[in-house]
Amino acid sequence: MDDRLAALLPFPQVVRPRSGWFVLGPDTPVAAGPGAAEAASAFRRMVGWLPWPVSSGQGSGQIAVDLAQDLPAEGYRLAIGPDRLRVTAGGAAGAFYAAQTLRQLLPHEAWRAAPVPGPAWNLPCAEIEDAPALAWRGAHLDVARHFFPKRTVLALIDALAAMKINRLHLHLTDDQGWRIESRRYPALHEIGSHRPLSRTSLGGEQPPVYDDIPHGGYYTPGGPARLLPAGCG
Repeated sequence: MDDRLAALLPFPQVVRPRSGWFVLGPDTPVAAGPGAAEAASAFRRMVGWLPWPVSSGQGSGQIAVDLAQDLPAEGYRLAIGPDRLRVTAGGAAGAFYAAQTLRQLLPHEAWRAAPVPGPAWNLPCAEIEDAPALAWRGAHLDVARHFFPKRTVLALIDALAAMKINRLHLHLTDDQGWRIESRRYPALHEIGSHRPLSRTSLGGEQPPVYDDIPHGGYYTPGGPARLLPAGCG
């Protein structure tokens, strides 16, 4: 088995290696089967923003996206051949996760933020099938106690999607900070989003120990995260 197939995470229910390679490029055509327009669109969006090598072109074949009623909404099947890559999904989410699996099969450069020169990417031919065992697969981020800027949160979301995790719980408010801009009650974020210091000692220690470092920030609707003045980030 190709090393990339053996390293898929989470490991799919079915992985059958086949001989050959499918050369994939940013212009490889993606055709939608009957009723699969939304699924094909989800697949295109996922592969469309990958940092394709500057020299890569159309690739060696075409991609077909179809729906199957015997698959759950997040389930998918991949049939990767030298001339054709077929994606069969239970819905748009399944097609998206199929694209995430393909990304894991690409060279390491597929995880970069920006493209670099190099040869076209190829995929090992295989048959892959998977569906989640659990409907709710989540992660938790406590931004109330420790604020993370928008870029960090988006990077975490990308990493969770790559692992097929479908829920993100943001802990946005607590006595340590209010992290949402409120246009109706602006004092909530203007005052409540920052604190002059943070407690570093355990709850039972007396007297309590503080770090005396200002900390704060909040998220704006539809815009970038705003940090408070210097020293509060």
